[in-house]
Amino acid sequence: MFNLERTIPRDSFTFMTNSSCELAVVTEDELIRAGLAYQNTFDPKYHDDNDDPFYPLTKEEGAMISSDIVSCCNSEITFYTGYSALYNGKKYLALVCESHFENKDEQVTAKSMNSSLSLPLSSIAQRTGGHVYCNENAGPENIWSNGSGNYETILFIPFEFALDKASQFTEWKTYLSGLLEGSFTAFSTMIAFFKSASAAIEK
Repeated sequence: MFNLERTIPRDSFTFMTNSSCELAVVTEDELIRAGLAYQNTFDPKYHDDNDDPFYPLTKEEGAMISSDIVSCCNSEITFYTGYSALYNGKKYLALVCESHFENKDEQVTAKSMNSSLSLPLSSIAQRTGGHVYCNENAGPENIWSNGSGNYETILFIPFEFALDKASQFTEWKTYLSGLLEGSFTAFSTMIAFFKSASAAIEK
């Protein structure tokens, strides 16, 4: 059953890193106030310039993200693995899944697909001590001038959970793939339904 206690609103978290593992919008002051460790480094892996050495993740935490993807349901569902976020004074891996659409007809299918992700992801959040954000109402920031856009769902998993299971990204990705496949097994039938619905719309 979908655990509403695990869902969080968009304004409750701050991205620490983006899909390329670079510094996002979190500030050094925010981490200091939360009493969380971070790095001061000029490593080009973490920065696109050398203006500021601040990086919000420790070396161990940084080893758990990558500008990569992890997929399940025969690659029908894909999550970006470079994001991380700060929520309620705690650091999380932020696995971002985007449901794209090209027009208003496809938008209906994308919205339904996006909303349906909440159930299996809530199960993972409950097992890992994480949370789920589901954008069910695409606003101006998600719909572009040509009518295309995306909905997004984010699975937040505590770094401490991930670091208990792995010490490097490839090891974590393998574990994560199994976690996703296990929770999305029953979701495969729904994927087939949405694909057939999209095909019918295109006709």
